[in-house]
Amino acid sequence: MILSIAKRPLLIASFGAILVSISEFWFYQVDEEVSHVGILLAYGLLGYLFLVVVERFKVRDGAALFVAAAMLGYLIEGVPVPVMYSGPPFTIVWTSLAWHALITVGIGWIVFKQVMTHGGILRVILFNAAFGAFLGLWNSYMWHALENDATGEVRFEWAPVQPFIDQFLIGYGLFLAGHLVFERVWSPSEGLTKGEHYGLWILAALFAALTGLASGLWFFFPVLPVMVLICLWALKRNARADLPFAGSKVAALAERPIPLWRYVFTLLIPLCAIGTYVTMVEAQIGLEMNAFVIITAGPISLGLFLWGLWRCARAMRRSGNA
Repeated sequence: MILSIAKRPLLIASFGAILVSISEFWFYQVDEEVSHVGILLAYGLLGYLFLVVVERFKVRDGAALFVAAAMLGYLIEGVPVPVMYSGPPFTIVWTSLAWHALITVGIGWIVFKQVMTHGGILRVILFNAAFGAFLGLWNSYMWHALENDATGEVRFEWAPVQPFIDQFLIGYGLFLAGHLVFERVWSPSEGLTKGEHYGLWILAALFAALTGLASGLWFFFPVLPVMVLICLWALKRNARADLPFAGSKVAALAERPIPLWRYVFTLLIPLCAIGTYVTMVEAQIGLEMNAFVIITAGPISLGLFLWGLWRCARAMRRSGNA
């Protein structure tokens, strides 16, 4: 029990590092005044709440796991910041579902773990290289594109590449350290307590209310609790205490750690990202990657979310559910 409690800070820090690397440092230019420790703590606590929900609602399959990831996306964009309800319905999908749920959790944790653990060497190389190249293309837009609010016209103002390189390498360090530590301290059956569950929800609700109050967007604020409650309802309906957790898709994420030597191939992520980014900037090729990501990741993530809700809603309710 003491050992389990002692692992909590490591769980928070390591999972937070995975989330914050992709959702912040690999997503857009982080302002210098933003505290790196502060955003790591915010992502870590919300990520820990996600892990608590996964355990307490006995999430076993991919459909329910994506619903839980969607809930995390809504919390990320609604607790520390008011983005989630700043412009519904668009902000219900972007970035909560299309980035945080689909790319950060889906690709950056689940797919990454599966490929790195079970994929052949060629698949590992192609995945890391493609992920890095995608991030390089994406950031060449995010760091340099300026949109005219009145006309919607996009223009590019090119700047030195070194700030991007420095920030991306910080993100890579967090991503690598996060995975190395997290998969050695996390178990889907950690024995998380009801006190932690309710305490984290109270803390999240308090900060969300303060954020909503400060933003002045109280008219749209109910969008956040409604979407979170929809996710929790689906997860509760899907919970099956009568089924063994061993052998489930979620349990498989913790069964086998990534061999240490395979982490060498993750160097392709910063190499391909920085190489692609520098090429785009030096050639001044302005691709509207924002639109491309939204029109692809948006429908995919929304479809997965609706599919997850549908699968959870059809689950048989039995006594003993969470």
